[in-house]
Amino acid sequence: MSRSLSPLMFVALLACTGPQGDQGPAGAAGASVLATATAEPAGDNCADGGTRVEYGVDANGDGTLAADEVGGAYFVCDGADGSDGSDAAGVIVTSVRIYAAEYGCQQGYTETVIGVDDGAGGGTAGDGALQEGEVDTTLNTCLPEDVDMDGVLNLDDNCVETANDAQLDFDGDAEGLACDADEQVPEAYAFSRGSSSIESSLYQLDLETGAATLVGSTGHAIIGMKFNPVDGLLYAFTRGDGGDVGGCSSCLLTLDTSTGAATEVVSVTHDGSEGAESAFASMAFLSDGSLYAWSEWDDVLVSVDTTTGVATALGDGENSWGHGMCATASDELLWINGDGVTWLIDPADGAMAELGQIPDFTRADGWDSDGDNGVRGDCVPDSLVYVGTDVTYGGTPTSLVYTRLHTDASPELVTTRIAPDENLHGVAFVR
Repeated sequence: MSRSLSPLMFVALLACTGPQGDQGPAGAAGASVLATATAEPAGDNCADGGTRVEYGVDANGDGTLAADEVGGAYFVCDGADGSDGSDAAGVIVTSVRIYAAEYGCQQGYTETVIGVDDGAGGGTAGDGALQEGEVDTTLNTCLPEDVDMDGVLNLDDNCVETANDAQLDFDGDAEGLACDADEQVPEAYAFSRGSSSIESSLYQLDLETGAATLVGSTGHAIIGMKFNPVDGLLYAFTRGDGGDVGGCSSCLLTLDTSTGAATEVVSVTHDGSEGAESAFASMAFLSDGSLYAWSEWDDVLVSVDTTTGVATALGDGENSWGHGMCATASDELLWINGDGVTWLIDPADGAMAELGQIPDFTRADGWDSDGDNGVRGDCVPDSLVYVGTDVTYGGTPTSLVYTRLHTDASPELVTTRIAPDENLHGVAFVR
């Protein structure tokens, strides 16, 4: 009786036959390796009969190993009746994909072993697994450079066998969201850009697709927002340009995530001086609920008292404006300035350490500020995966930019951009 062994997909075939077989010729690119086992009658090849195993490349791709496609064969012979009380043991084919640059395969290979479960070399006959001494043939075959055909080469792909061109990985474990059963997508919100005459709307944001679902109007012109991990509320700053449509030029608000409605918390003044308004696009809460922000008009980090509204300056105030800030798991601040340079800030005194430039980042609307622009967004505290919007001022929807921030190395662009449904101006993750 004939039985066909599982076909395997390969780019090139490197075959060796026998226990220490020599390397065989390369097979056709993209073809499959097939192996078949058929009964072998008693004769010159097997005195008492047995099994003939043939293997080769399925050059025409029809799923059948034709006679002219056979690249090699070997025989598994039965013992004479009565010598061991059994017929030939079963032929076993096992294969595993190995993603390493070996055997001339730059993007990985499949190692396939064929042998007889006969107990040779100290193995246990009939145990259903090939021991080292039972292996008769090994095939090492190059994989396609992009197994899942998502545009990312195997050795760079965080889900090698599952298409995920965006390479999303929110928990930072190098296993992409598309193939990581334990990974959770952060719940996120975003807002649209407001002005002295235009209200900002609140949206619930799908970070995988960019889909933005309208929650409602805030009644104000929002410039930055974040969730407070202590009370779980979404806080936002109004623009601070003297003309907020909601009548509160420089205020701290809370936003209702069910309706978008805003509640004024306190009017914010810089160091307590009357009317000293500022723009606070960059803001972040630490784990204890303390609020920090970047005052764009003074180019300095401030701590904001959420009860009195006093914004107290920290540090030297010698940096450029910026739109992106988040807190790490160790309660340090990561900040992205207006030129796309990332900084680590000590919230105790505002001391700053430069980490590096976000690579390959220019604004979607083409406006250039030394090539880059800070993103308004938020990060996962543990993994420091940062998602922000590259700001546009026209009608074209902005894009979500995914960046891996580091406290000890330069940031890296994690994905290509995902275009949301609306022209959004900021991202905040639920804490």
